[in-house]
Amino acid sequence: MTMLIMEGFEGYGDVADVRRRHVLIQSGTPTLETGRYGGKALQMSTNNGMYLQGFGNPTTFVIGVAIFMSGTSIATSDVIRTIDGVTDNLVLGVYAGGMLNISRANTLLGVSSVGLRLNTWHYLELKGVIDDSVGTYEVRLDGVNILSDTGQDTDSTGNARINLIQIHRQSSGAELHDDLYLLDSAGLTNNDFLGDIQIQTINPDGDGNRNDFTRVGGGLNNFEAVDDGDSPDDDTTYNHSAVLDEDELYTHSALSGTFDTVYAVMVRNHVRKENAGDRSVRAITRSNVSEAESALDPLGVDYRYIDGLFETDPQGGGAWTETRVNAAEFGLTIEA
Repeated sequence: MTMLIMEGFEGYGDVADVRRRHVLIQSGTPTLETGRYGGKALQMSTNNGMYLQGFGNPTTFVIGVAIFMSGTSIATSDVIRTIDGVTDNLVLGVYAGGMLNISRANTLLGVSSVGLRLNTWHYLELKGVIDDSVGTYEVRLDGVNILSDTGQDTDSTGNARINLIQIHRQSSGAELHDDLYLLDSAGLTNNDFLGDIQIQTINPDGDGNRNDFTRVGGGLNNFEAVDDGDSPDDDTTYNHSAVLDEDELYTHSALSGTFDTVYAVMVRNHVRKENAGDRSVRAITRSNVSEAESALDPLGVDYRYIDGLFETDPQGGGAWTETRVNAAEFGLTIEA
């Protein structure tokens, strides 16, 4: 798999809910606001930062994020920090006035001649190879290469990797983030710039091929206990089971708009275990008569999000299409 993270910030009730998936470090209070295509975006206040973790230790990576800076001026600050442990490797920053700069920790490597504008949605992408001598970087703004170089020292620790990314917030005004993705270089799928992408959340609207769980509240059908939309209701309505290999599959609402390319589908389940002892689940997708499962994910007693990323259609193994996504079913299985 080469798609590591995709995040559109839909499907969360509030910022506390976002923390169940990502780590937010803040001196102020981040909020969820209207996103660039409707939906939601994460707004962070002064010197906030959202940390992405749990994606392995890639040497080569691509990260993209939509960004909107408001206010009367742009202050000098970091925008994207790539980190090994606690040490910065490549850091993408912005100068007062909007010009972008790239550095290895505190060593400046390059400055762009064009930059961000206030009160405008931009799509920002950073590709990096972490190495002591043959490292590379490339920054794209709205699909255009504005800053790049090769043969650089991009490694501050000697480990040639990153394992933490911070999406940082400038020190004045408001800043929105939306439609984020992270890739590594493994395999042949999604291992280079994707360009300006849109991430949509589609919610359950019907029972699928198998509905083995027991419903608690939520109407007559299992999907009605989990069609919470943007505000999960936790233990108010839910489906549950204690039986290994039992499955839940749901149909869902259709994608909104027309999409020539679907890079990946992420199945996100909001789950917890009810009792002591170990319990693990997998996200599943069913396309026509073919099914695929995600990696095994252990549960805790508190709600968390279990993500399964599917970059190809289980039916035939090719790229997803809008039609096939709309016809597929998604859910989870109890594995252990």
